[in-house]
Amino acid sequence: MKESIGGISLTMIVIVLILLFAGIMSLTISRSNAIAVKDKLVRTIEDADGFDLSKYVFTKPDCENATDATLCDMIDIINDYSYRQTGVCPDGAEGFQRDGSRTMSGSQSAFCIIRTEAGRSDVKRYYYKVIMFYGIDIPVIKSVLNFKATGETKMLNN
Repeated sequence: MKESIGGISLTMIVIVLILLFAGIMSLTISRSNAIAVKDKLVRTIEDADGFDLSKYVFTKPDCENATDATLCDMIDIINDYSYRQTGVCPDGAEGFQRDGSRTMSGSQSAFCIIRTEAGRSDVKRYYYKVIMFYGIDIPVIKSVLNFKATGETKMLNN
């Protein structure tokens, strides 16, 4: 009887296994959601033939008058998928909140966009990199692990 596992020890092992399984499922669902949103945002930028990052300031976009159609489409996609994760954008990236307002460097953002010039010097072409965040988010402890999902557009003229 000395080598047998007691009731409390067995219960603790079962609880740890359940928590481990729930954590893996939470991470998988969060990753799937982030990748789906990322793919839609990349497609939106490609359909608009680019995204002018310079015209957005630290206020919400004007979606009523459709002057910011691309960003408003991005906001709709994020809301449709109930995307809630945040993270810190890398250097050189422009961060945006879920409502479309730009974020300050080093602050929490819902998604990030990097515009990179590519191609020859006589023909200006760009590609865009979209960064989304996913992880395990426990309500009391907050975000335990945070990862990035990145995607790039094809070469665009704007």
